[in-house]
Amino acid sequence: MMIRAFFEKHGRKILVALFHACIVLSAIFLAFFFRFDLDMPSQHLDTIRSLILPIVAIKLVVFWRFGLYSGWWRYVSLPDLLNLIKANFFASLFVVVYVAWVHGFSGIPRAVFLLDANLCFLLMSGAMVATRLFRERFAPRPNGGEDDLKQVVVVGAGALGQTIVREIEQCKKLNKTVIGFVDEDAQRQGQSFHGVPVLGMAKDLPTIIKKYYVDLVLITQAAVQSKEIRHIVEVCRGMNIQSKILPAMGDIIDGNVSVDHIRDVQLEDLLGPTSAENGFLLPEPVAVSAVRCAGRLQGSIPSLFFSSKMLKPLCFTSKGSSKGKTLILKLSRA
Repeated sequence: MMIRAFFEKHGRKILVALFHACIVLSAIFLAFFFRFDLDMPSQHLDTIRSLILPIVAIKLVVFWRFGLYSGWWRYVSLPDLLNLIKANFFASLFVVVYVAWVHGFSGIPRAVFLLDANLCFLLMSGAMVATRLFRERFAPRPNGGEDDLKQVVVVGAGALGQTIVREIEQCKKLNKTVIGFVDEDAQRQGQSFHGVPVLGMAKDLPTIIKKYYVDLVLITQAAVQSKEIRHIVEVCRGMNIQSKILPAMGDIIDGNVSVDHIRDVQLEDLLGPTSAENGFLLPEPVAVSAVRCAGRLQGSIPSLFFSSKMLKPLCFTSKGSSKGKTLILKLSRA
């Protein structure tokens, strides 16, 4: 039981260490072969045999100190690759110090150490990137095949938009695929981010929806103004397409909202943080009590159940919108 528990806890790290050992061995042999143009003299085989164990031990210890045995390769990122560069640099440096101290570079070409360092990094980084690429692009999805995927267009190709694209690609259970960005920045038109193209601007959204059979329009709040959000929502409603919004990056960094909290568009999203027409701030959503309003407007609410003596003229300046109709309905029921 103790052995089983040990392998359940450390089994993955042991496998990664064994894989790294294989890469180190391969890098040493390849470095000698490339140094001699794939025609290595037989006398260098004895040199390799004497160096294999010390070099593997030194590099594995350095890799462990740099935390290369923890973390998941499917989520490898630029900081992970930078850490890999540092780990390989110090590992190769300690190898050079060991060889100089013990062997004095006797019969060992200096170029072998440079080739070994580069090959070791390339092989390790290649394995990590290939793992992530396979998981994101080729791994089977739990909810069905490619035909069942929902087509998503992300409004905003900035940092937040690119973040949600990566998350959708990594999380197969969402059963969604991002087919493109919509962005108002003219310099981003025709560009591609994380393999996803910028298809056009917000004004092109109806054409994009028809052309690519879009199922969901995802708005990144930081990328567009409230006026543009209203336009996008109206287009989606008119074409019977679902639209959702993602909070600003500042809220996510502060820990107020998770990237997972994609939500429906709310009233404050349409109003924005300020009202340009009136010049006042809306720091937070206003809660309206229909009961209290009904009490103050008693006798002024148009209703078929009130007598003509109770009716008073009341004007709603809502331009016949659904919000005005909803307000009248709530007040009449209160």
